[in-house]
Amino acid sequence: MLSQGKSTQEIADDLFLSFLTVQTHRRNILQKYKMKNVAELIAFLLKNNMLN
Repeated sequence: MLSQGKSTQEIADDLFLSFLTVQTHRRNILQKYKMKNVAELIAFLLKNNMLN
């Protein structure tokens, strides 16, 4: 959903989660992969064929 350009609120609405839950998951993913922002994460995923 991030690669589709959806906002945190749009993702939360689509998945029936709270805004803060989605924000926390996003932050944890970025920390896990040591990325600074979503654009850097998406570039990494594309380079490694991990994005469908």
